[in-house]
Amino acid sequence: MRLLVIGSNLIHMRDLRGMSLAQAAKAARVGPDELTSWESGKIPPGEKSLTRLMRLYRQPSEVHRVLADWATSISDDGTRHVLPDTAPEAQDRLVAFERYAVGVHAYGSRTFPALVRSSTYADSLGPMRSPLMIGLTGPGRWRRPVVTGLHSWEQVDVVLEESLLQQPCNSDPRILADQLTYLCEVVDKGLADIRIIRTNTHTGLYSGDLLGLTMPSPHNSTVWIHTTPDSATYINGSPGREHQRGFDATSARAEPLGLSADLLHEAAAACTTRGAEAQ
Repeated sequence: MRLLVIGSNLIHMRDLRGMSLAQAAKAARVGPDELTSWESGKIPPGEKSLTRLMRLYRQPSEVHRVLADWATSISDDGTRHVLPDTAPEAQDRLVAFERYAVGVHAYGSRTFPALVRSSTYADSLGPMRSPLMIGLTGPGRWRRPVVTGLHSWEQVDVVLEESLLQQPCNSDPRILADQLTYLCEVVDKGLADIRIIRTNTHTGLYSGDLLGLTMPSPHNSTVWIHTTPDSATYINGSPGREHQRGFDATSARAEPLGLSADLLHEAAAACTTRGAEAQ
């Protein structure tokens, strides 16, 4: 799994520099096939090759150090399916991994998942700024990919706890109204399948937010990710399958798509009214 995370980051860095596979391979002094094997997560890059790529992509030593540690680490059977990333700028590495995925499962209980956040709501959680990954939206600023923007996801499944539809953001109902209106737009345009799980049917399976990213061929597996504002823990294998079963069980208790859409529209209308009254 660590090789998948390394590979997705190498792809993202190359894309940000606007370089072709052949150009990057030449600079790293390897053939295009070998660079492809790194980017696809088949094998790790060698120490010297990784150093050349980091210089080519203008990445700081902090990023180089994290990828180098992952490339040279040997995981035992007890840890190879769990990859914690608590190093600086872990969220940047998660962005690259999200952009590499072809499908998404997201569960939100404390906050709305990043892939379905409006700009206003995302800003209310605190603007994310990073000196790394130069080239993302705005000077020194990056955004998690969203369903209304550019992405490679073929399927997006989102399950939200009903309580999220009723919690004002930073005590400002206008922020929640903006977020709920955005969700209605996402649903109406068919950009994601969003279902609501009623509070009285919640299983208590998760105490926070959860993200599942389906990898492209030849992997075709789902990596589950627990996120915090400054860390990400990647999970696959047997622990990942347990998360898949848990997500499926939670999804089964959620309301159908049609009723969930009605709940979103009702909540958006009510919250918009409260926001207008608060002005």
